[in-house]
Amino acid sequence: MKFKTSATFLVLFFSINIAFCIAQTSTDSTNARLINGISFKQDSSLLVNFHFRIQSRFGFISQNLQNVFPGNFDLGIRRARLFFDGHVYSKKLTYLLQINFAKRDLEEDIGVNHILRDAMIWYEAWKGMKVGLGQGKLPGNRQRIISSGALEFTERSIVNNAYNLDRDAGLFANQLLMIGKVGINIKTALTSGEGRNAGISDKGLATTGRIEILPFGKFTGNNDLEEGDIEVEKNPKLCIAAVAHYNDLATKTLGQTGRVLPTARYLHAYMADLLFKYSGFAFSSEYLYRGVNNPFMDFNKQGYFSVGDGLNTQMSYYFENNTNIAFRYAITRPDSLLVNLVPHQKQYGLCVSKFINHHKIKIQAEIQFNEESFRKNGVLINQNIKQYMAGFLQIELGI
Repeated sequence: MKFKTSATFLVLFFSINIAFCIAQTSTDSTNARLINGISFKQDSSLLVNFHFRIQSRFGFISQNLQNVFPGNFDLGIRRARLFFDGHVYSKKLTYLLQINFAKRDLEEDIGVNHILRDAMIWYEAWKGMKVGLGQGKLPGNRQRIISSGALEFTERSIVNNAYNLDRDAGLFANQLLMIGKVGINIKTALTSGEGRNAGISDKGLATTGRIEILPFGKFTGNNDLEEGDIEVEKNPKLCIAAVAHYNDLATKTLGQTGRVLPTARYLHAYMADLLFKYSGFAFSSEYLYRGVNNPFMDFNKQGYFSVGDGLNTQMSYYFENNTNIAFRYAITRPDSLLVNLVPHQKQYGLCVSKFINHHKIKIQAEIQFNEESFRKNGVLINQNIKQYMAGFLQIELGI
């Protein structure tokens, strides 16, 4: 017992000190921006940009709040990826190819290893209008369309994990309109609905639409596609977005991902999110909902679609020494038919990140408080409440 207590305090002391050191470290401004990838260029007809990134993680999950000694450790490579982008023949004809190698990054579908993540061909039909064919991210919730390498926490929220749209293969179209200083970004997709690396699709298809309103104009650079106000916006920037998604004849528990079920269903999803950034301060919030007419496969309730809703809210501040402190509150609620099978989840998080080259090279220390309980209309069904802490130290290195 003394050993467990001592080890627990050692782990907590280690994590807190790392977070403090990260926050206090300064970065030489001359090294703040490093080259983004390696480029090969052949006149104006060919451009190949090569990138890689690695996420190495050390973490622990406590047994409960009374005994914070680690019940599990999280040690290893969370992500290891190679990706290429550029243009061929014309600057209007672009591409993106991304593959992954880490085991935890491969097994997103039960029993299936997906090495290929993105394989997209894009053509700029006219200014602000791009059409694409291939496999890529659906225009779903903001945290999903943001790269996992551009997060201000070590991982996406529990809400995203439960109800996001992930990737799919098919036709994509993006249109950016500017009406004065106001931006309107429309993103659409007509896809197979089967998810990544699927074979021949059934006759059911998935349709997805996302509309973004930017009342104060476009964000600086790609600041709307990375968490934290790293660009330190000189003027307030705001994006309000809504998403609608319909997947006919879906057979996977999460729509595009998850375990394959024997009977197809018509899934629908609705989402809304908000992003605000100004002078180092960032605030984001997103609501996700997934529904189905009947989540169960049979009367024994042995197989079911994962449906319900959730809310994730994050707030952060980016300091002059390239340190970012972020807070998170997230909650998920299963559909009323699943309340005896799927727990409500609640999560509070604090993460301190030290950026060496934006999100390309960074060190992150995170602490979480998690709760899982079975509720109906907000009322506890039973007293089986699981509460635990988790802590993570993660290093990201990429070009």
